[in-house]
Amino acid sequence: MPTPISAEQAIADARAAGYEPQEPYPGHTGAPWRARCTEPTCGALRIITAARVRQTPPYRCKHRARLSAEGALQRVQAAGYEPTVPYSGDPTETWPCRCVTCGRIRCVNPYTPNPCSHKRPPAGVHAGAPDQDYLKLLELSRYKPLGSLPIRARERFAALCELCNTPTTVTRNTLRVTTRARGWKPRKTCNHTITRHLKAEELTWLLEVCRFVPMSDSSPRDDEPTPAWCVLCSTPTTVNLWRLRETAKRRGDQPRTQCPPQGHPALDEDRPATQAMGADS
Repeated sequence: MPTPISAEQAIADARAAGYEPQEPYPGHTGAPWRARCTEPTCGALRIITAARVRQTPPYRCKHRARLSAEGALQRVQAAGYEPTVPYSGDPTETWPCRCVTCGRIRCVNPYTPNPCSHKRPPAGVHAGAPDQDYLKLLELSRYKPLGSLPIRARERFAALCELCNTPTTVTRNTLRVTTRARGWKPRKTCNHTITRHLKAEELTWLLEVCRFVPMSDSSPRDDEPTPAWCVLCSTPTTVNLWRLRETAKRRGDQPRTQCPPQGHPALDEDRPATQAMGADS
């Protein structure tokens, strides 16, 4: 068991080893203790123990050479940063700098500044001019941006599909994954025309197979809830024509012969399309 020593003896031993304690003695020779090197050219903040400075030879600082203001500025600029405050000259302190690419402020070590990862730029910060890879990705994906392009790869932005002139929203991640899956070839088809007005003959066929009669004579969109009467049980309900079309395909285009055991959903013209249900599974 280590022999306990007084606080006065521990401080004297630390100063003899070239350290100036920055906090009170923790009371145990093996406990971490913050101290600063007293060498004028160093001044580094170290974590010592009273036992290490009492050993023979005592634990001493390795004396990191201090960077000049010009040298520190050259290092952070080479890593892609611009300082936001003057350099303090203290090797134990980080330096608040702004990334010149994404605008993110980071506290970097001027001795070993790591490049910014650009993963979390400040909200509302956008690139002034998109890089060539981004523009090439949009060209291969056949999308035309309708506004500014975000930096975040997962942030959605408005774009116009050049194949069907349909406005939609996409992300850079989605474009990259789908373009890579195509072998980096231009996109030739799209699925934006799935959401469209049904033709009269298609609507007639669909309702004959699914056994529903629409309550309106207007041609509805297949992604919207459509009020209709069930031919089998004469119940007013709300159906989703897209889901009815999918269930009809699974039945082999055979007419529906029964209603669901739980009954049809209640008629609700304001019900969102994502919640509108088909009548059969």
